[in-house]
Amino acid sequence: MLPQSFLLLLGLLVWVCGARYVYDPEGYDYPRERDTSFELEVLMPGVRPTEDDQYICASQPVNEDVYIVDFIPQASMKRVHHMLLYGCSDVDPSYLNGQYSRGCRRGECTGNQVILFAWARDAPSPVIPPDVGFHIGGDSGVRYLTLQIHYGDASVFSGGMLDESGVTLKVTYEEQRYLGGIYLMVSEHISIPPHKDNIHSDVACVYDDSIPINMFAFRTHAHGLGKVISGYRIRNNEWEQIAKGNPQWPQAFYPMTNIYSIQRGDTLAARCTFDGTGTDHTVHVGGAHTDEMCNLYLMYYTDSQHGKPFQICHSDGDSSLFRNIPPGSDTPPAEMPRIEGEEDYYNNYNGKDVNKDLDAENDIHIIEDKLKTDIEDHIHEIDAKEGGGTSTSEGTSNDQPTEPPQTETKEVKEEEEESGSRVLNVIPGWPKDVTVGQVGGIDTDSKDDLHVFHRNDRVWDAKSFDMQHRFLKPDEPIQNDTVLVLDKEKGTVKHSWGANQFYMPHGLFVDHNDNVWVTDVALHQVFMYPPQGSSEALLTLGGRLVPGSDDHHFCQPTDVVVDPQTEDFFVSDGYCNSRILKFSKDGQLLLKIDESAIGHLSPSQMNVVHSVTLADNNKQVCVADRENGRILCFFANNGTFVRQYALPEFGGNVFAAHYSPARGGVFFVINGPSYANKPVMGFTVNFTSGSLLEQWAPEKKFTRPHDVTASQDANEVYVGELEPKKVWKFVDPVPSKDSLPLDSDLARNSLLSHKEMSQDATAIIVVVLAVPIILMMVIAVVVRLHAQGQLKSGRGMFVIGKNRKYANDSFSIGNFFNKRNGFTQVSTDDSDHEGTTWSEESDVEEYSILNSKRTQNL
Repeated sequence: MLPQSFLLLLGLLVWVCGARYVYDPEGYDYPRERDTSFELEVLMPGVRPTEDDQYICASQPVNEDVYIVDFIPQASMKRVHHMLLYGCSDVDPSYLNGQYSRGCRRGECTGNQVILFAWARDAPSPVIPPDVGFHIGGDSGVRYLTLQIHYGDASVFSGGMLDESGVTLKVTYEEQRYLGGIYLMVSEHISIPPHKDNIHSDVACVYDDSIPINMFAFRTHAHGLGKVISGYRIRNNEWEQIAKGNPQWPQAFYPMTNIYSIQRGDTLAARCTFDGTGTDHTVHVGGAHTDEMCNLYLMYYTDSQHGKPFQICHSDGDSSLFRNIPPGSDTPPAEMPRIEGEEDYYNNYNGKDVNKDLDAENDIHIIEDKLKTDIEDHIHEIDAKEGGGTSTSEGTSNDQPTEPPQTETKEVKEEEEESGSRVLNVIPGWPKDVTVGQVGGIDTDSKDDLHVFHRNDRVWDAKSFDMQHRFLKPDEPIQNDTVLVLDKEKGTVKHSWGANQFYMPHGLFVDHNDNVWVTDVALHQVFMYPPQGSSEALLTLGGRLVPGSDDHHFCQPTDVVVDPQTEDFFVSDGYCNSRILKFSKDGQLLLKIDESAIGHLSPSQMNVVHSVTLADNNKQVCVADRENGRILCFFANNGTFVRQYALPEFGGNVFAAHYSPARGGVFFVINGPSYANKPVMGFTVNFTSGSLLEQWAPEKKFTRPHDVTASQDANEVYVGELEPKKVWKFVDPVPSKDSLPLDSDLARNSLLSHKEMSQDATAIIVVVLAVPIILMMVIAVVVRLHAQGQLKSGRGMFVIGKNRKYANDSFSIGNFFNKRNGFTQVSTDDSDHEGTTWSEESDVEEYSILNSKRTQNL
């Protein structure tokens, strides 16, 4: 009699063999019933603008009844001027299924349309209050989503680059308590004469709906001449400002100072103020970037059953009404909207305690816990003073799981043996009696002394650069020393230099000969100096104070690293160009790595290449792709993409990554404040596996870390911060014993021995696992043979025979498991992997394909 366990295995195998695949004719992998929330990508299907100021639209159906609870932009102002997401009742069917339309300035909705979202100038995600959702599908009237993107400069795509910009939507099947909507105020008449300032365009409408709306966020939109846009609620002839923004800021949805109830009889008024002093011709309203616009978007929530998701006002404001506008409407706000009493975690462009470098390229992060709390408090109570709004009951939690992005990083696992014993410890009181400004870059030399490149009393703020990234104080170099050399033990200053040479220090690297390399984002240049510094550089690249994107210019370069074997060097040309350039030791351009190298990834472009490091015995060059929250690695010889590291713990941004060959190869990584609201930490990541080994930070926590480096043996790790202006020193409580370079004999022998031991252990594990697997396969074959009549019983043996009722008499394992003879399993992806080798890269492409299908069939 067969053992019970054997019969159990047999039964399980038969059940598995009999299972049927689920085929979804729509090609969309819908979430199971228990999965109420998921992400939906609305992206361009790989387009290339053919002329300046081209509008391109792409549409996709909405087949499910869902609510949008968050909008996450996937775009960069280097490519995209602005984008709008429309909800449509009908669209031209020829623009579905990966097709798109050019010249669609009014969108591609053929029926009713609503604006769901708007974005420009690297604006971050808006903060949607809890229990508020933008309804699409079902009975909402939105049967299609149409993404409209206005591309400015078509030359950006001259190299054959394709664009997949768009927006990721966080959606839920759960009906939300409040309906989200947008009230758009737009002027259709603008005329700005040349050489004139404070030119107005006014819009006003009486709110005549019986259902109140509750406004909580605003967004301004104008082009280059826009100076300030102000919005007002007029009630009982009293004007109250509800919104005021500078359209040259990131065009995000900023939180209002209060939640304003708009009731029937209220008047909504908006004034756009333009500055035409720099023009020599009259500028009118239009869609081109050389024209002007006057738009004020007011985001609101309202009654979910009777409220409207979109309303528009485009009536010219009566001059008699605007005579009573409060003074100051022509004065741009001094500060971006911010949360009172909270730590300012983002670049507020205020010109005071400001750090533009924290989120340069006009990108801010406005997701603050206090904002969420304030809005939630407003939602769950009726403002007695306003007497409006919608009565509510006690709310429920709206926490929604977010699926981490699929990357080519292997599964992240906590390595308990290491993380439990090797968390880095901060050294208190180090450095000693040293005052620094905002720390741009740090690195150690051959003696393990630390070099610090700091900004002294200079701060990167809104007054530092114009919109073309030109430094606005070209005659004001930093007057004091900007490079400090700190003793590795005492932390005292051994040497300093750099006075009257630099304008906005950023990256620093010390090469194998102790030469000091630095980047200056104001000068747009890269320099090499001798070990002790000098008033004259040994090598200078880039045009002084001249930004550019050609082969001879940089645009705010962030970092540099030198290959000690070839003496070639790499520059992360980071803020404006987002590329990596490789040069020979004498400064000749050898290689350019840009977005074309990662076109298969999502996002398919780099967004602020903030630091650069060499890894894997200098075979790979790796960069911190800051705003995409990942580390990207390429082969150093040809720029071919290798892999990415995108841990969810990074929280959406990575400011710096430093590679060390110690411990078999690790990255030391720092993140920064982000919309994901993850802790600001340091990380130790295994280079080979991508596993997170440790997370570490000082007891007082990091605030704005900017760069990270380590000693030669990686027993000391250093972090430089922008705010507070400080350098931290950490030590490894378990000094590294395997910290010799990987090309040393000792390291090679050690790795060889470890590899042999690993192979022995692996062989044993394989044998143990293989036996039951083989046994199960044999059982399956026997069961299928018996079912097909090909198994004949003899004396003491089984004989495999032929049965003529089967067309194929050849032995095939596939035939035994295929219960539907004559049918081929339907492929659920768009790619043909036949004849190709599966790889990690294929894995990402597969995910992208499936994601694409999801977005096309929601």
